[in-house]
Amino acid sequence: MNQDFNKTLDAYLIKLKNGDRNALAVIDSLTQKRLLSYANTYYKNEEDCKDAVQELLKKLCEKIHRYYSTPFPFSWLVKILTNDIKTDLKKKKIETKAYEKYALENQIEQHTSDEYLSKHLLIKDTKSRLTKYEAKLFDYTIILGLSVNEVAKQMFKPKSTVQYQIEKLYEKLRNMKIF
Repeated sequence: MNQDFNKTLDAYLIKLKNGDRNALAVIDSLTQKRLLSYANTYYKNEEDCKDAVQELLKKLCEKIHRYYSTPFPFSWLVKILTNDIKTDLKKKKIETKAYEKYALENQIEQHTSDEYLSKHLLIKDTKSRLTKYEAKLFDYTIILGLSVNEVAKQMFKPKSTVQYQIEKLYEKLRNMKIF
């Protein structure tokens, strides 16, 4: 990576920090190809790579006030991108294991039975009336049967917070006459 690139990137990051929102478009055009190439070393799916880079730019806007001039700003962006990707992959791995565990325990093989279809439609209807976060809690606790500790680890939240949120979810479900 040449010094001119890093100096230019640093200058636009400082402009962004000082409130120049047009600097974000320049930062995007300067770094996108390189960041996508880097993300591709972790993800094999182009859409996941693009999503990761977009999340990085979104995070950059939110946290730019923390940026301090550095001789290697691209390395700083790559470090953030790497941490985000590793966190995402870890979440996906845990979700996959949880769904595999659920499928194994419940031996879901026949998806055409009337009972399965009615349960599926009830779950779909219920989840449509929940917020995205509540639907995720619903999946983890009710569908997958994860414990509060497992849900807390999955969502990177304190156990007490998750416990409270699950109680609120159950209360909402009772009010919806699901339980």
